[in-house]
Amino acid sequence: MHWTRPGSALLLPLWLLMVLTVMVVPPVCGLRCLPCSHPDSPPCTDATEAQCAPLGRQKLPCGCCFVCRNNAGERCGGSWGMFGQCGTGMACTNGRCRLPKPQLVPLKPLKPDVCKETTPGATGSTFSCIGRENLH
Repeated sequence: MHWTRPGSALLLPLWLLMVLTVMVVPPVCGLRCLPCSHPDSPPCTDATEAQCAPLGRQKLPCGCCFVCRNNAGERCGGSWGMFGQCGTGMACTNGRCRLPKPQLVPLKPLKPDVCKETTPGATGSTFSCIGRENLH
């Protein structure tokens, strides 16, 4: 008589699945931050709103220090936002801060000036005109 353990036929496929998962899934790295008040935390020199104008400011990934946001062409993004955020009005595209592309706005056709004679006179006439900026 040949004895087998119950469920042993399922162990091999599960073991193979576990080995394949470890081989295929990349290792995950975590960000570990000390509390901001910890003596071993790096010292902060917080950037003020005035120093960071007009780009704005952001907190570093661990949330302890304020720094200025990045300008056009500077690196951005990365794991946990390590390279920072882009300044106001910019977007992080392919790891660099970019200004938005200009949007083309269709122009309305211009209306001609409308002028009428207000005081006819022997030496000349006076005209009152409503220009393009006043017509809607």
